[in-house]
Amino acid sequence: MIKKHKLDVVIPIGVLIKGSTMHFEYICDAVSKALMDLQFKIGVPVIFGVLTCMTEEQAQARAGLIPGKMHNHGEDWGACAVETALKWSPYVERKI
Repeated sequence: MIKKHKLDVVIPIGVLIKGSTMHFEYICDAVSKALMDLQFKIGVPVIFGVLTCMTEEQAQARAGLIPGKMHNHGEDWGACAVETALKWSPYVERKI
């Protein structure tokens, strides 16, 4: 899909919420490594769009769903993706 549609950047989006076992740490580590490996495999920047939260309320706040708590981290990921694409995309024409 990435090559077919000539994507400049990929943003995997998700959330991991800690439970009462150690699985949270193992899954966070595995997801981080898999996304890093994906970036090398596909040759396209991968923005880490995964919230790692202690509670569901924290996840909602970091997603911008609770007014006045925190901002929407998705906006940061999107801005990062645009900046990255403009700097590194082979599909963007640069005038020097």
